[in-house]
Amino acid sequence: MRRLPSGDLEFVGRSDGQVKIRGFRVEPGEAEAVLRRHPGVHAAAVLVRELRGEPALVGYVAGSGLAADQLAAHCRTELPGYLVPSVFVLLDALPLTVQGKLDTAALPEVELPPAAAFVAPRTPTETVTAQIWAEVLGVARVGVHEDFFALGGHSLRAVAAASRLRAAFDCPIQVRDLFEHPTVELLAAEVERQLVELISAMSDDEIDLSLTVDHQD
Repeated sequence: MRRLPSGDLEFVGRSDGQVKIRGFRVEPGEAEAVLRRHPGVHAAAVLVRELRGEPALVGYVAGSGLAADQLAAHCRTELPGYLVPSVFVLLDALPLTVQGKLDTAALPEVELPPAAAFVAPRTPTETVTAQIWAEVLGVARVGVHEDFFALGGHSLRAVAAASRLRAAFDCPIQVRDLFEHPTVELLAAEVERQLVELISAMSDDEIDLSLTVDHQD
């Protein structure tokens, strides 16, 4: 806030670095801290850039022997899906100003990775998951390796997808599961894991009753 000559107060923005991504307020510094803990990373910065018409987190990383998929996997071990950068830009070093601060104007333009080759669902669970995603996202089809959020997903669509998945599989899938498993392949595996866990916790009588009800349906 700042006071104008008229005496009115003007809001000039947040001072804590929070931004809104996919419907969530996030602090890019959290993602930076996780990236810097990777043993091969020498320096890292996470900024908001517009990708495909939507604000997204971009990780600029300097280090040795690094790969974008490796960095994404590292981030997912410590961060919710909405805080994992959508794209990683690998550099020899981060550009700095004469004062030693990050020179954001000197950072290179983001080049989006080429779209992954379409891989059709291979199991019944992947097939149902992909169909639900396609309906929620309004797209014709979804491959097993495509990212829900890269396809236009956000928090409200994630809520809708989780609700439909719970109804389809009768398992307690939650919105956070989608953020942590953002591809059809990963989420279908999580659905199957939860189903196995549910069945393992059931008594023989409960299993028999469930089979009887399913058969009647």
